[in-house]
Amino acid sequence: MSNESDWRYEFDEENIRITGYEGDDLDIIIPKELEEMFVVEIGDSAFAKKNINSVTFHDRIYRIGYKAFKGCQLQKVTFGSELVSIGEAAFMDNKLTEIVIPNSVTTIGQQAFEENKLTSVTIGYGITKIEQQTFMDNQLSLINIPGNITTIENKAFAVNKFASVSIPYHVTALADDAFDENVKVERCGVKPQEPAKPEQPNQPQKQTQPEQPIQPEQPAKTPKQKVSSTIKKEAGSMFRQSSQSAKREIQYGIQKMITNFIKGLFRK
Repeated sequence: MSNESDWRYEFDEENIRITGYEGDDLDIIIPKELEEMFVVEIGDSAFAKKNINSVTFHDRIYRIGYKAFKGCQLQKVTFGSELVSIGEAAFMDNKLTEIVIPNSVTTIGQQAFEENKLTSVTIGYGITKIEQQTFMDNQLSLINIPGNITTIENKAFAVNKFASVSIPYHVTALADDAFDENVKVERCGVKPQEPAKPEQPNQPQKQTQPEQPIQPEQPAKTPKQKVSSTIKKEAGSMFRQSSQSAKREIQYGIQKMITNFIKGLFRK
């Protein structure tokens, strides 16, 4: 059992961040409190290169820092239920064979579990992205991708023992080299429906020119109308060229001509 003097730590407001360990225990249990303050974080490289068999985190630990347990020969890790973030290369180069990532975890950094001996990985429902090389160089032959995962990045599962792998359709961003080249990658689950193509708007019909209304034919003039028109034209010409006294005589003469002409028609 480690003593309080074995721990190196610093204060973060009202909490404690562990920065190192000087004890000899191979099976470490992270203390809940130091100096009557809660331990909530493991600092960057805090246990790097230490000879440790196992580590157990209590529920208040929310962050494990960059390279915190790199190269420790770890064989077992037990996470707490309130862990949120696992830093880059946090458990790289160990001997872990199995891990269970709690649902509270939302971030796992690149290379976090690279170069272990993992044969079983359980990913919680808080993760949406598997970063580059997160599980690279292990012994995995089977992996279950939960429904919350939408992105799997470069070499995330490269150098494992997969012969084939089924990737659900909810993974919308899958890097070409997420798995080794010889691994057969198949899609499974319900394929999302493609959005319906919008209907093409109706083309406006060409506007036709309205038909011009047919003009009614003018009725042909009768002989009486033709003669009367001719007399009026000749009389008008004479009238315009005459003096006032002459015009009166002409008007009288025109009236007499018309009267005689009409009488002549009736006689016929």
